[in-house]
Amino acid sequence: MLCQFKKSWIACRIAIHFCFWIALLSAIMVTRLLLRKMSALMNPFFTGHFPETPVFPGVLILEALAQASGALVLSDPALRPEKKSLFLFVGVDDVRFKRPVVPGDQLILKSRISRMKRNLGLFECAAYVDDELAASGQLKCMFKELDD
Repeated sequence: MLCQFKKSWIACRIAIHFCFWIALLSAIMVTRLLLRKMSALMNPFFTGHFPETPVFPGVLILEALAQASGALVLSDPALRPEKKSLFLFVGVDDVRFKRPVVPGDQLILKSRISRMKRNLGLFECAAYVDDELAASGQLKCMFKELDD
C-alpha cells in the first residue's frame, strides 16, 4: 500500500507505514513548502515510545521534515533529476527539539531550500504544533542515481 499525494506537479510514493505527511498546504515560489502531519494514538510507535506518556519520536519528526524537503525539490521540474534516483537524508545540523509532540497534535512541517548544488541540497526546516515551534534544524539531502 502506498501513500500518494498528487498535485499537478508532484507525486510522492512512500510505503504507508513510513509516510509522515498527509497534506500539502502550500508551496511558495517552489522554494518553501508547508505540509501537515497528524499524530494519532493508534500509530504503532506511540505504544513503545513511551507507553505511559506517548511522545512522537524526534527522529521521526526529522524524517517527516526530510520527506517534506524531498517533496519540495520534486515540486520543481528544474531541480528534479533526469534519471531514476533516490532522495536520501544524509545529515542534520543545529537540530533542536523545543516541545513534545503528543497524540492528537497536528504537526505543521516547513521546509525551505537554503542551497541546492547538483544533487545535494541544504534545507532550513521547522515543525510546529499550532504556532509553537516543536523542532528545527538544517537537513542535508541528496539524490543518488539508481542503476537501470
